[in-house]
Amino acid sequence: MLDSLYFWKYQFMKVSFKIKSFLSCLVFSLVFFSSCKDSKADSAKERHENDSFYFLGLQAADKEDEPTATRYFKSARKNASPLIAKRSAEALTLLGNVQDRMEAAEYLAKKFSDDESDLIIAGREFFKNNEFAKVISITNKVDFEKSPNELIQLRLNSLIERNDSRFIDEYFRWCIVRPLSVEHLALYRRYLALTGITLNEDADLGVVMNASKSFLTDEQKILEFHRNIHSKNYNVAFPEVDEILGIYEKKNAQIEDTILSDIGKASFYGTDNFYRTAMKFDKLADKLEGSKKFYAYFYAARMYDKAGRYKKQTSNRFTSALEVAKDGAQFDNCLWYLLDFQLRASTDDIIDTLKLYGSQINDPEYFDDFFESLSVLLISSQKWQDFYRVWKETNSNFSGYTTGKYAYISGRLIEEGLARGGAGLKTRQAVDAFTIALSEGTSVYYKVCALERLNILDKEYIKSIMLSRGVKAELESTASGDANKNPKKDDEVNEVAQLTDAGALLAGYAEYGFPQKIFTEWLINRKTLTAQEGISAAKFLSACGEHDTSYNVQSLRIATWTKENSVGKLPRELSELVYPRFFKAFVKKYCEEFGVPEYVMYALIRSESFFDPNAMSGAGAMGLSQLMESTAEEVAKKLKVDEYDIFDAETNIRFGTYYMSWLISKAEENNILLSMCGYNGGSGNVRKWIRGSKRDWATTGRPAAKISGISLDLWLETVPYEETRNYGKKLISTSALYGWLYYDKNPSEVVKEIFGWDVEK
Repeated sequence: MLDSLYFWKYQFMKVSFKIKSFLSCLVFSLVFFSSCKDSKADSAKERHENDSFYFLGLQAADKEDEPTATRYFKSARKNASPLIAKRSAEALTLLGNVQDRMEAAEYLAKKFSDDESDLIIAGREFFKNNEFAKVISITNKVDFEKSPNELIQLRLNSLIERNDSRFIDEYFRWCIVRPLSVEHLALYRRYLALTGITLNEDADLGVVMNASKSFLTDEQKILEFHRNIHSKNYNVAFPEVDEILGIYEKKNAQIEDTILSDIGKASFYGTDNFYRTAMKFDKLADKLEGSKKFYAYFYAARMYDKAGRYKKQTSNRFTSALEVAKDGAQFDNCLWYLLDFQLRASTDDIIDTLKLYGSQINDPEYFDDFFESLSVLLISSQKWQDFYRVWKETNSNFSGYTTGKYAYISGRLIEEGLARGGAGLKTRQAVDAFTIALSEGTSVYYKVCALERLNILDKEYIKSIMLSRGVKAELESTASGDANKNPKKDDEVNEVAQLTDAGALLAGYAEYGFPQKIFTEWLINRKTLTAQEGISAAKFLSACGEHDTSYNVQSLRIATWTKENSVGKLPRELSELVYPRFFKAFVKKYCEEFGVPEYVMYALIRSESFFDPNAMSGAGAMGLSQLMESTAEEVAKKLKVDEYDIFDAETNIRFGTYYMSWLISKAEENNILLSMCGYNGGSGNVRKWIRGSKRDWATTGRPAAKISGISLDLWLETVPYEETRNYGKKLISTSALYGWLYYDKNPSEVVKEIFGWDVEK
């Protein structure tokens, strides 16, 4: 244990960590091993056994002791567990002389030939040392549709260097089976040179290719057409459509999907006569076979729609495209466009389409934005019964978010007497709808609102709801992946599970003093880690973040992904990692000074910046609470602060909390929800939206709620700015979570406080 302690001390001093940080992180590094069965070793070396050679090699490399590092890495490459042996083999490609690195690259390419990331590492080393034949050899099985572009680029560059005639055909194939990338374009001039067109480095590619049209081969014409679509030169590409079609007809060859898609884009964005071009696509459909017809029908539909007076043709062509879609992605894309078209037509048409196709939706989350737009349209135009019909009658494959949304709002519409449910008591139907909103995987916002409507007080039941999985948009998950197959019971931690290879690697990084490597490694292996390993990594980085705030953000991203990709009830500590209280002393101090609930301010900071004090938005908002420069200047004047650094954590929290308190003081009835919306969308806009809501509600002849006419939770659904609408919901749900986790607040209490329902009702 003393050896481990000294290693830690050296590493943390190296990155300017204080001794306090070292001790706290050391404690949390041991959490990795709490889940190791029968792990009773006293030192890091004993715990990691042969894996320790890798971490010792890293330490030697940091000291620039290459001979020692090489010796340790070779030992680990030979004796360590598979993943750590692989990392050791990768490390050796960076050490020693040319011969040493080449030997390491050859070993890596042979031993890990099924891992294309390792082939890239080896290929770089081979290419750098002019071993082009070796690059070609290790890339003979590349998949031009799926393999990493960098790996294919290494192969093609090597073919050029070897004057290998395969380059021309392989480059052409690579280009036409996938969207163009930087790697494709980097080789384009070399391809042209090898096919007879020489360009000066400073020559304008478009000008030269336009001048060379009459001399281009068919393949060159196809690639130039493809390049123009990539560059959005639709006006240049559109006149070439007939010629490109003619090339394939002359060869009696099927057109690749990418080129058919290009033809559609060139025509849609390049034509000045949508109706005539749509009819040409109708004729093209007759010449194509099977799923190839999809592109002709799909773009014909979009052009009939753009022409403006051909609703029947638009609907029919979208329907024809749906019937020949080759996969779920095509089907969903086409159905989305059909439904979006019908948003401008008839609610009845939308409901009929959803009844026919809604159950066939493959990726429910792909349609969340459509159902969001539909929701705003129906509620704003007071088509409350149609809203209920979409939820209850279409049998659509809704995402978790849309399920919770449509269930909760339908329950509220029934409860308020704005929509009629089915047979039976109105109260029973509303309760059933709110209960559905509490389902696993639905939005936390609609869950906490449903808890309030159902007046649930049972702490264990509330706990089961609050510790269930949310949705990606709320958690700000950084990646998608398969669900973690390691459900836990309540707060239980599996004390006997063996660490996975990736978990052992993260644990070693923690114990040997390499916190800077954990997040990158987690990104690579997150799908193979158990939930507990994700928790441990997030917990460790959270402790390190006390003295280096960049680790706070990494901890939060690991925790949010782990929560999103776990199943069943989650450990409370995971929720605490997903909703942490970083900068606790500052938040407490200024919330007390300015009278803002701490859980509201934590929700705001988390949503605005993900606790990154250096965050800066594209619009220029800065720091933890994302203040604009003009707002910060106004706050500074009111607080009589002459000089300040808005990226300083304490200053930013002080200014942001003051600004939030000021918005609350200016809002009608000091309403917190209106203040939240004002923070994001501007208080002037909020006042305008409220006036409009009152005016629209007055036409119904129904009793009005005090602030907005319609109840504030339903008003929030009509806010015209999607960002502000979602921002309000996110702050409510996150405030409720913080209130429940740390302040002994029933979520219902927080919901009522933010909506001001204790005042209204």
